[in-house]
Amino acid sequence: MPVNYATLQAEHRLIREGLDELSAFYEPLNSSERKARIHEFVLWAEARGIDNCGVCIKATEPYGLGLVASGNLDSGNVVVRVPVSAILSVDKAQKSDMLRRVYENDDLVSKMDNVCLSLMLACEKLKGEKSEWAPYINMLPANFETPLYFTDEQLESLKPSPLYDEALHFYRNIARQYIYFLLKVALTSHRSEFNNPLKKKGESPVFVNTPFTVNNFSYQLYRWCVSCVSTRVNVIPSEDKRKPKMLTCLIPFMDMANHLLNIDAKEEAVYFDAEGQYAGIITQKSYKAGEPVYIHYGKRSNWQFFLHNGFVPEQPNPYDIYKLKMGFRKTDPLLQARLLRLRFLCGDSVQSNSSNVFVFTVTSDPPHIDQSLLEFARAFVAPEPKKIETTQEEELKALKFLADRFGLLVKQYTNLPVEPPNDDQVAVFVWRLKTGEKLLLRNVATYIENRLKADCCSNTV
Repeated sequence: MPVNYATLQAEHRLIREGLDELSAFYEPLNSSERKARIHEFVLWAEARGIDNCGVCIKATEPYGLGLVASGNLDSGNVVVRVPVSAILSVDKAQKSDMLRRVYENDDLVSKMDNVCLSLMLACEKLKGEKSEWAPYINMLPANFETPLYFTDEQLESLKPSPLYDEALHFYRNIARQYIYFLLKVALTSHRSEFNNPLKKKGESPVFVNTPFTVNNFSYQLYRWCVSCVSTRVNVIPSEDKRKPKMLTCLIPFMDMANHLLNIDAKEEAVYFDAEGQYAGIITQKSYKAGEPVYIHYGKRSNWQFFLHNGFVPEQPNPYDIYKLKMGFRKTDPLLQARLLRLRFLCGDSVQSNSSNVFVFTVTSDPPHIDQSLLEFARAFVAPEPKKIETTQEEELKALKFLADRFGLLVKQYTNLPVEPPNDDQVAVFVWRLKTGEKLLLRNVATYIENRLKADCCSNTV
């Protein structure tokens, strides 16, 4: 994993060029018009025992398709029930004829449920209309507005947000997974050749029961499946009471509901009935006929929504955070002493990469910064890092150091443009992301400055 920013950027360009060159050998991924498939999907859902009393699927601006109240609804109404048999869960993938062997023999698949579920979706997608899940798969979006689908220009537009770095790392991870599986598929397809590495090692191919070949397992397919899982993933408890665990899954019909922040909700809109073995949606407020019915996707930051769900909420997000990366100077003769001090005081709560860069979480709510960031600042300015006690002068220097740093971060956002037109959704989401980060950073800078002033006055007195 590249630790140098410039190296990560250069590597990303190579990865993108390689994937583009490889993708030229594949046919475009088949997709269908979602609106034209609604009726077919509803009939399939009814046949699978999915109950949608009070809601229907319609286009809702600006989110595309979503759930809409088909009549007046009261708060507390159960409007969707999806039985376990109609849920595409990771245990179904693990037990399937196609992926059982893969799951049992591949560490990546067995240890990462999202990956396993993505491969299951890829298998069913390649089966086309013969798949029992075809009506559901045909309702999934053809494209996504996550950074995996960004152009170079759209990725560059993320700067200076920390999401830019996160997006490059995520893109890199998905590309590595794809190439890893493509090579496994290739070795399976050509297992009879004398120079096959699997044959030399005495290993048996694991993808023999899947529909994957080197001619159909494209990056577009894998990226699409990963994005479907990332944007719609949910969890349900397993039926095994002896070894209970949460199962990663896709829940048809329920996952048509779009997100809306609801801080005042007394309970989650999405729930699981263990006795009835179904997942459901319960309304958190009253709805009039024709109104969109929303659910709350969870307490996520704006960058998490953007990276994994492909949107940034319109309203202010009280759960937004800023991932701050900071490190000690490599040329500092007291570097090791500062590192030892930080690890002694913070333990495992702070982790650094090989370049001694630490990541701190800055929150929207006061006091904004946690103890580990404050200890980093103290270690950074300490003239004698081995001495744990901090003098009043050193405390002021630490706060001044943080005030200067956050002041510089705020300046990086000074030239934000006005909100772009709604016909460019990615540009709108980038603008919302940066606007939220700018507000958060400004609030943190003000908080630290006020704390610095208070400490200075106290010291003077």
